[in-house]
Amino acid sequence: MKTKRHCAHLLWMILMLLPVRGWAQSSVPPTVSMTLRVKVPSNTPVNDKIWIWSGMTFAVNVVHTPFTLVSGTTDTWQATVSAPQGTIFRYFYNRNDSFGVRERYADYDSSPSSLLSPFHFREVVVTSGATVNDVIALWTDTTLLDHTTGTITGRVTDEQGKPLTGILVTAGPMRRETNTEGVYWIPGVPAGPGYVTFHAENGEYRATTVAAEFPADGTVTKDIALTTAVMSTLTFNVTVPSDTPTDAKVRIYGDTFRLGMADTQYSNFVDSTQMIDMAPAGVNRWTYTVQVGSGTCLNYIYTVGHYAKNNERAGGGAIVTRPICFSGDATFNDTVAAWKTPQQVPVTLNLQSPTSEVEFYVTTSDVNGGFSLLRMWSTGPNTAKFVIYANANTTLSYRYQRGDRDPDVTLGDSRTPIYRTIAVGSSGAASTDTVQWRGQMMEPALTTVSTGITRPVSVRSAATPFQSGIFLTDYWVRPLVPLVAPSVQRIKSKNAQWVRVFSHRILSDGNSGPRLDRGGVSTPDQDLVRYIRQAKAVGLNVDLRSDLAANSFAGIHTIAWIDQFFGEFQSYLLHDAKIAQQEGVEILEVKSTGWPNETSATKAYINAKYKALIAAVRASGYTGKLESEKVNAQPEFDWYADLDYLAGPISFPAGITATDSVQALYDAAISQLNSTFLPLSIRFHKPFILTLNFNSTNLSATGFYNQDTDVGHLVPNNPAILSSYDAQARAYQAMALAAAGMPWIQGVFAFGYAYWDMDAHSVSIRSKTAEEILSQIYQQVQANTLSANCSYSLSSGGQMIPAAG
Repeated sequence: MKTKRHCAHLLWMILMLLPVRGWAQSSVPPTVSMTLRVKVPSNTPVNDKIWIWSGMTFAVNVVHTPFTLVSGTTDTWQATVSAPQGTIFRYFYNRNDSFGVRERYADYDSSPSSLLSPFHFREVVVTSGATVNDVIALWTDTTLLDHTTGTITGRVTDEQGKPLTGILVTAGPMRRETNTEGVYWIPGVPAGPGYVTFHAENGEYRATTVAAEFPADGTVTKDIALTTAVMSTLTFNVTVPSDTPTDAKVRIYGDTFRLGMADTQYSNFVDSTQMIDMAPAGVNRWTYTVQVGSGTCLNYIYTVGHYAKNNERAGGGAIVTRPICFSGDATFNDTVAAWKTPQQVPVTLNLQSPTSEVEFYVTTSDVNGGFSLLRMWSTGPNTAKFVIYANANTTLSYRYQRGDRDPDVTLGDSRTPIYRTIAVGSSGAASTDTVQWRGQMMEPALTTVSTGITRPVSVRSAATPFQSGIFLTDYWVRPLVPLVAPSVQRIKSKNAQWVRVFSHRILSDGNSGPRLDRGGVSTPDQDLVRYIRQAKAVGLNVDLRSDLAANSFAGIHTIAWIDQFFGEFQSYLLHDAKIAQQEGVEILEVKSTGWPNETSATKAYINAKYKALIAAVRASGYTGKLESEKVNAQPEFDWYADLDYLAGPISFPAGITATDSVQALYDAAISQLNSTFLPLSIRFHKPFILTLNFNSTNLSATGFYNQDTDVGHLVPNNPAILSSYDAQARAYQAMALAAAGMPWIQGVFAFGYAYWDMDAHSVSIRSKTAEEILSQIYQQVQANTLSANCSYSLSSGGQMIPAAG
């Protein structure tokens, strides 16, 4: 469910790139021309024409450029394009001006749900008079021909030879990032003449394009030293029209993270929810200041909505985008002529919510299939407002959401939420809507559990206190970014001392072997750092899970495949370790993947790879603790002994029902701890940190319900699955008390904590009895912490014993 939603979300964002139009200050950077020349594969359909769709970043006014066949050739096409000198020009090839038959990256994952395969674009730094040579190896509707791709690798440094991490490298229709050693590796690049583009997201280093020849079935090495750019302070001042709606928030959005864009590995996320709120600076005046590398060329817009609704318009109604190029500090004093076309009128929507949240959104059916989220303007604890400019004498279809996950179900609860409609008159329209959220609490949470129990908790040392934690879900979903800060504040108020966050990657097993990359749902580094700092700001410790989208590798793998996987894995893990050390993250989790079909000898080889991986992280300078994501208890795997903590999820076995007493659930939890987890703790002589998980359902075995199809925030309400806060709370009380009473268990993380109140049909415990029960247990555990001068250690029998002396 999540993957399909994000694939669709990615698709509409990708479709809409934009050209440079408009002005900045009183002048427009002059445009220059360059030539794109492309050779197409021999199986390209005869008589098809070649086009590009191009732009800088934004999803506005896509430029469709036809190519002409080069005289004397049957497979080479060219066209002239224009943009400001030094701009990063983004484009992709297609045939017959159709997105359906576009260029495809050759080394792709053939899985229909893959986030790697749908789309890739090319990037080149615009240079006056240059001719850029491209080769296409594969279309979406053709097969890959033999001997048509190669590989490029290299190392990126600064002028002094220091390796640069996180530099985006584009070769053909594919981008990757440099690792902690400054190394990049891109397989599947179309063979023949081409180029490589290097750029830093914030302009800290000058963007550079260099020519390259990609050998068929071979590898070319291209090292480069990038020029450091001085960071410049940019101030954007804007005067807006006098008819700008009351309560409106003026926003700026541009092609750098500092202006709201998440520049990920595969595409520039055009995410309207991340547009930057400017600060009021007087009547009809707004301002924003940011630092970007000097010499960078940017494109930006002003908006009171997003890039397709309510953005800046010129006097005649044309959408305005603003290109700038700068060297040194600069101030841009702009004036917005209008937020609408002459034909548009305001439609005022006033939202009345039964719950108070940081962010409410409205979507309309006429933009991007209803996927675009328009961030409303808060007008109070439970109210919000938004003005949409629509054509007069039409009907507007719209609906509301909390965050990007919780739809309004006032008109009916369905997997595809129902739109409201409003008739737009000649002068506009207005509506006040009271909503009911799918995930809002339908009954009051309790403060106690029926037939609850009390059990003693183990005494802990202040040097190694019990880690009472919360597993806050969906950290990688960018529209939820505004909800992180208030969520970690609430978590802290419930006596939790830890929060778990994600650094997410997608695993692809392409023609050139396994590859770990940022996919559409991966966390940009800037967001990850922001999440960690927000948790630290309220006094929470952080457990960072270096996650990848693979729980097990079925089949049998070659040693070469395993070597490549661990090379990718180590690069990714060292990247996260660097961030973890920089931000003071206390625990870094290592993904533990199953290898069920390998021989014993191969498993021993894999075990050695894991041990080398752990040694590399420790040698990198990370001084925090290391933990496994789970334990794969095969006899060949003893690398877990090199960690500080073991980890794993505890959930009730089949046959345990939601109506069982706390005592019965407690006994089941104790049995599972002693039979499953204690032997592993003794084997590796390491304490456990557990994830507590319980799908709250009533009168049923817990295994009968699936989070994505039966219960959860994406699933319509099913009256047959009754809400039961007491049942969920009893389960969490049983698991938490069982764990807290075991001295060899170092901590627990309650799984699935959502950003807003959620009915018991979700695994979330927020706003429920389970949250209050865990808060009480966490407080009890913390009260049983010894002073710092008392030291304890774990015995071979799983007992905590005082250290000598």
